[in-house]
Amino acid sequence: MKVDVSGSAEDSGAGGRRRRIAPIVLVAAVALCVLGGFAVFWARAATAVYVIQYGGEIVGVLPDAAAANALLEEFLATAQADCGRQVAPAGVLRVVRMPARDAPPPGEPEAIALALRETVGFLALAWAVTVDDEPVLVMASYEDAEQVLAEILARARVELEARAGTEVLQIGFREEVGIRQVTTHLEGFYGVEEAIRILLRGTDRVETYVVRRNDSLWGIASAHHLSVADLQRANPQLTNPNLIRPGDRLNLVVPHPYVHVQSLERHTFTRYIAFGRQTVLDPDRWPHESYVRDRGVPGRELVTVEIARVNGQEVSRRTLEVVPQAAPQPEVTVKGSRLYPRLGSGAFVWPVGGDGGRVTSGFGWRWGAFHQGVDIAAPYGTPVLAADAGTVTEVSYRGAQSYGWTVIIDHGEGTLVTLYAHLDPKIPVKPGQVVEKGQTIGYVGTSGRSTGPHLHFEVRVDGQAVNPLTYYPAGR
Repeated sequence: MKVDVSGSAEDSGAGGRRRRIAPIVLVAAVALCVLGGFAVFWARAATAVYVIQYGGEIVGVLPDAAAANALLEEFLATAQADCGRQVAPAGVLRVVRMPARDAPPPGEPEAIALALRETVGFLALAWAVTVDDEPVLVMASYEDAEQVLAEILARARVELEARAGTEVLQIGFREEVGIRQVTTHLEGFYGVEEAIRILLRGTDRVETYVVRRNDSLWGIASAHHLSVADLQRANPQLTNPNLIRPGDRLNLVVPHPYVHVQSLERHTFTRYIAFGRQTVLDPDRWPHESYVRDRGVPGRELVTVEIARVNGQEVSRRTLEVVPQAAPQPEVTVKGSRLYPRLGSGAFVWPVGGDGGRVTSGFGWRWGAFHQGVDIAAPYGTPVLAADAGTVTEVSYRGAQSYGWTVIIDHGEGTLVTLYAHLDPKIPVKPGQVVEKGQTIGYVGTSGRSTGPHLHFEVRVDGQAVNPLTYYPAGR
């Protein structure tokens, strides 16, 4: 086959050369681009930038270490000034040197500062009061924390020294108490007074108390250093505080302090010694006549003791020295011993006027106790009559015996005596007065321990109670 090739031989040679040169140029261009890229890459790899990180996250990038650190310092100073106290970032805030190829492009300082304000959170640098190495409360400053502890001890000392003759030997905390720097939220700091109250009162611990016989609400509260109001608030079921019974269970809200102030003191005081009493008999005076001839004078001794306390409450006491100052002087009472004259006939009239009332309780054992007389019920104000002639030896209120207002008549030389009790306070006779048989000496009342208006009537022979009804005809 014959192929027709157009063009001359000269033309054919030039075109071939051009076709050979073009691929070479292209390869060279590509090589130059690759080399340029590698040059840029290695240039960036060899250059370091300074990254500001917060909590491991990049906030901004600056090309200069000094600029990055200065921006960070200025940011922290501004934050501290805004908060008005020492602060610390809530997360790790730092400047890290990093190859430029691994970091974002550097930014403007103003933009980075803005990003920091929007990103970084702060905690306050504060001071915790610790008890046995456990933080209990946080104070705004070391000085405040120190003042709290010093104030507790100072106040305790003042209270102890308020008692005359007291020297505080030691005072301190029973627990290990200290101050430690901590980071915390920017709010919630305690004031000095509130911190003192919390440390001394602590938490309220609820205990249970089982009511015993003869307990009272006041006694229970006092024994546990509470007020009755506190006890009632802890026990809303007590609608009537006077109605507590043995076996009842009461809630006690007992303060459980964080700290206990323990102290040792030396206390010196004057202890008074009770004086004795002596009675001197005067045969020229009647038994109802008496007077104090010599006033009693207590003795004195100077006592020095060592007292240990916890939170002001005494836990132990040791006597160090006792120095006598003065011996006691007895009180001497002169009492008449002259015998009352025999005025009685021995034949008694009934002691209650009017219709005579009625005997409601006889002589002898009743309700587990011995009744030394008879009870005669009668309307209030009924006249009470002297059973026989005699001398009034006593008009008094006998509360200890539950007799109330009482009149005693001696009918002769102390051998035969009658007693009239639970009288109305308006008594028309007085000690030493001679009365006739049947004379009104008082009125039926309810004084003392009485279930209603009545006369308690006793007869005593040589000091011994006898059945009064033996002195009256049968049937009375």
